[in-house]
Amino acid sequence: MIKKVSLYPNPKRDGDLSGARLVAERLLECGACVLVACEYEKAFGPAPAGLSFVEEDALFYESDCLVTLGGDGTILSVARKAADAGIPIFGINLGHVGFLAALEASELEQVDRLVAGDYTVSSRMLLSCSINGKEELLALNECVIAPERGFHIVELTLDADGRHVCDFRADGLIFNTPTGSTGYAFSAGGAVIDSEFDCIGVKAISSYMLINAHHMIFRPETEFTVKKSRSAGSRVTVCADGREERSLKLGDTVRICRSEKRVKLIFLKNESNLEVFFRKF
Repeated sequence: MIKKVSLYPNPKRDGDLSGARLVAERLLECGACVLVACEYEKAFGPAPAGLSFVEEDALFYESDCLVTLGGDGTILSVARKAADAGIPIFGINLGHVGFLAALEASELEQVDRLVAGDYTVSSRMLLSCSINGKEELLALNECVIAPERGFHIVELTLDADGRHVCDFRADGLIFNTPTGSTGYAFSAGGAVIDSEFDCIGVKAISSYMLINAHHMIFRPETEFTVKKSRSAGSRVTVCADGREERSLKLGDTVRICRSEKRVKLIFLKNESNLEVFFRKF
């Protein structure tokens, strides 16, 4: 049962914080304590009993659940911190698609079920990505190796568990989790994968060689190494979930594998990510 809830609104989706205030009111009525970041104190107005304004880190380490108000991008933006803190995420979709959200904006009254314990928790794998063994990046959806600017082919070599797989000449390379299979990888022609099944997908973006264009699925324990052998023009980058981005130099080695950390997502509806995918499309 959830007794203390942190609210994480996205001002781009909930500009006047009306959604956050409504959710806070319903949670307080159910007897939960609610935490909101200090930066929203003025916009939020007077704090009723049970609502506290705290520093952002406290949202992750001093509550039982993190409620995000935005879209899938909002959930992705807090995934790493939530994984570090071990706190589950309950997403309310104020965006367009919302594959990772538990509720739509029209269903806010159902947030009561969170306090009542009427929900399920889905544990999702993360990808760990590092360059030359330094600075780990984490991704819930995907890690992408591609030129900073489009329209440039990059040449990459891919090894799996120390064995050479193939050489790519393409616009880039996507490594995706099952959660991310409905994102960029799907747009690039990849397969939709059951999120309860751990695995790692590898998909070339606009491959020069058709044999390399297929979506390859590997066991979750696979450790990949990728080296940039050449690119024409633009610098090549590694990007995790479209957020954290790092540059690659010629000869750099990128290591990608399943992270030991996981993200917990709370859902109210008993349906798989495949059911959500087909329902929303």
